[in-house]
Amino acid sequence: MDKNKEVNGTIGGKLVHFDCIEDGFEALVKLCQLQEAELDKHRSVPEGVDKLKQIYEKCKCSITIAVNHHRDYYMTVEQRLDELRALDCPPDIPEEICEEMIRRDTVIDIQVYPDTPNGSYSVFHYDLDKALDLMLEAIE
Repeated sequence: MDKNKEVNGTIGGKLVHFDCIEDGFEALVKLCQLQEAELDKHRSVPEGVDKLKQIYEKCKCSITIAVNHHRDYYMTVEQRLDELRALDCPPDIPEEICEEMIRRDTVIDIQVYPDTPNGSYSVFHYDLDKALDLMLEAIE
C-alpha cells in the first residue's frame, strides 16, 4: 500500500490538507477526529444552563422559572407589577428594573425553595442571565 497519501477536508469551514506518510485511512481517521474536536468547541453549555445547574444543586425543594407569564392572561407588565405590589408581602423590585421590564415587555420570575417548602426566594427581572445571577447571590 502506498504510504504517501493526501487527504483533504474541512474543519470549521476551513480547507485542510494532509500530505500523509501514514496510511490514507489513518489520515482520514485523524481528519475526522480533528473535525469532531472542532465541533466540540461549539457544543459548550450556555452560561445560563450552568447557572441553573448551580441553583439546582443548592436547592432541596422546587425551582420555578416563569418567563412572560403575564402574557398568558393578556396582561401588561404594568398590570402584573400592580398585582405583585398588592400582595401581602410584595417583592422589592427596584424602580429601574420595573421600568426596563415595562419597556421590554418582559418579566422573568424565578422562585426557589432552597431548604424547606416553607421558605422561598423570588427574583424578578427583565434579563434571564441577570436574574439567575441574583438568585445565586440570594441562596449563597
